[in-house]
Amino acid sequence: TTTIDTTEIEKEGLQLHYTFEYEGDEPPEIITDESSNKRSATLHSALLRDGGEGRMYRKVLSLDNDVRTNSKNTNSYAEVITDTSNHINLASATISFWIRPIGISEDNVGIIFNNSLEKNNRHGIVMNPNGNTLSLGYMWKTSVNSHSVDLKAQLKHDAWNHVTVLIYKEGYVRTFLDKSFVGNYDLGVTHEDVVFDKLEIGRVSGMIDD
Repeated sequence: TTTIDTTEIEKEGLQLHYTFEYEGDEPPEIITDESSNKRSATLHSALLRDGGEGRMYRKVLSLDNDVRTNSKNTNSYAEVITDTSNHINLASATISFWIRPIGISEDNVGIIFNNSLEKNNRHGIVMNPNGNTLSLGYMWKTSVNSHSVDLKAQLKHDAWNHVTVLIYKEGYVRTFLDKSFVGNYDLGVTHEDVVFDKLEIGRVSGMIDD
């Protein structure tokens, strides 16, 4: 089994890094990007919650998107604030995060995802790809009705999972769960350059941390 320490990613050169930490008693409505790019994010019906002193983590992003009784309950997320001067443009990426799925999330729901309605402008990491519950998937330069790629990486429900997805320009995707290599996917073509101009964190049901 191949393992790598994906919990300690080099912070230098990061496009985004949200720790969800804050000072003071009241949680903010805008969270700060800890990378040098300083892209803030606005919270929409999402909460920053404290893990307390006895856990390895402190603040986390809590998302109430359980669709068990209401299929339209998908409006809890963080919206990354960008403009034409600081959009994220890339053809390869390393995406890393902690996630604790709780409740029922909708199919093909974005975790870290460019949620654009424009044709060929949806890309990022999703959960429940094509109805495969708790699996990880991804999209790259797709549209609203496009299917997502199932990465065959199964998350644990109501438990913390550490995810790292390496997206290579050559068209390969490598997925790690809790430091262990899960699988390699070959898109069959190269990953084209994409722009993240409608980037969101969330819309899943559960919690996310860095």
